[in-house]
Formats: sequence, structure tokens, C-alpha cells
Amino acid sequence: AVGIVLLRHPQGTSARPLPPATHAPRGATRADLRADGLRGRWSVSQSSLLAHGARSVYATLDLTAEAPERSAARRPVAIAVVMDTSGSMDGEKISQAREAVRSLVDRMGHDDRVAFVTYSDQTRVVQPLGRVADVREAMQHVIPTIVAAGGTMIPAALEAGARALDEAPAGFVRRVVLISDGQDGSGIPLPAVQASVRARASQGVTLSSLGIGADYQEAFLSGVADAGRGNYEFLRDGAQLQAFLSRELEQASSTTIERAVATVDLPTGWRLARAYG
Repeated sequence: AVGIVLLRHPQGTSARPLPPATHAPRGATRADLRADGLRGRWSVSQSSLLAHGARSVYATLDLTAEAPERSAARRPVAIAVVMDTSGSMDGEKISQAREAVRSLVDRMGHDDRVAFVTYSDQTRVVQPLGRVADVREAMQHVIPTIVAAGGTMIPAALEAGARALDEAPAGFVRRVVLISDGQDGSGIPLPAVQASVRARASQGVTLSSLGIGADYQEAFLSGVADAGRGNYEFLRDGAQLQAFLSRELEQASSTTIERAVATVDLPTGWRLARAYG
């Protein structure tokens, strides 16, 4: 996880050094951070500021989960695949998407959980969240029957996928994977969709999104992935979809740190101007 923080200092009468970060000597521009299973670094762009006027300082916070022990148990995973089945997916793309989802279910562990949601003009929960060993055979039969038709209504499908993961047992890594090749036609503003996704992310539901082809809505898909603290990727066609889903499964099952929180205390008179990441 990488964050870039812009701080702005109010008008002052003299140069003031930045406050020391954790375990860093006064005037230092970098401090190493460490917690159980997590290490990081807090860095600022300068240790002093010129007098008079508002001044800006840039800071970065880098957090890295330490590699688990080789003997560490694989984390159980609950994945909800939310797939576009609008008319623009017809042909090769829908065939490749069906095969990618089928392959994902094949690779998941017996005790993992999987849900499958499709959307066009309407949202359809093809497979409610279930234990993979119990639903794998049924899904292998129903996935090939998925056809492409209709429009693209994404927010309701995202909500259906997230709700499906509410049934995941405690301790499971929960992840929604959104697949789309078109423009959202719901009319709901992106900030409103992001707010809902962000609320779910704060509860431990990560959202990754994948854009396929040339007509997908990049601002929407990248925006919801950012709000959902997940991955975002663009594919020219559906042939690479299997690799994306495989990576999502691998990352979810190897998760060691969830919902890490770093608190930064600003000195009196300082304010946060903007945060990225």
C-alpha cells in the first residue's frame, strides 16, 4: 500500500522544522515503522520551510506486509465474481469470460466460498455464496448457459456481489471481482457508487475491477477499484482474463494483513490538503 500525502503549512514568521516521525531524530525526513507482520516508512520532502506565506510539504507512507512463514496456513477465500453479460459482450468475449470463471472455480480450494453474479439490464445471482466443494459441479453446468444481451447496470450488481459475501464465515478473505466491457447505464453518479464501495472496503470487502476491450468506462472501473482498495487492469480482449482471476485468487489466499490503519498526527496549524492512494 502506498500513500502520498500533501500537507500545507499556514503563514508563519519563521522557518519551522517538520515534527519528528516515530523513532526519528528531530529534523529527519524519514522514519522506519514496524508493527506485527508489517513494516513501513514515512518520508517527507523537506525538514524545514521558508518563512511567510502558506507552504506545501509532500509526504509518503509506504506499508509492506512481511512474507509469511513457509508453514503458514493458506487463508480461506470468499470471492464474488460480478460479470457483465450485456449485448456488447456477445461472441468471443462472453465465451472467454465463461471459461475464465469456470477455471477459477476449478482452482479454488474445497472449503473456499464462491458466488457468481451477472448483470445487464437486470442483476442475476447465478450462484449464491456456497462452499466450492458443494457447488463446483453445479456451476460447471450453469456457467456455459450464460448468454450476452441487454444493457449495463453495474451498481446494483456490485451491491449483490457484496451482499453475497456477508455470508462468508469469519476469518475468510472477502473479494468482489467486477468484469465489464461497457459504460455504466444506471445513471448513478460515480462518487455515490464509490461511497458505497468504500464503506464495504472498510468492513473488509475488497473490490477489484477489470475492463475488457476498447469501450469500457475507465474512470468508473478505476474509481471503484480505488475506493474498494483492490486491483484495476485493462485487457485488450478476454484471453487474459484467466490470468487476472488467478492472480486475484492467489493474492486473496496469501493475505497476511487486513485493514491496516496508520495514524498521522499533524502539528497545530497544519492541515491535510490532499491524499492519494
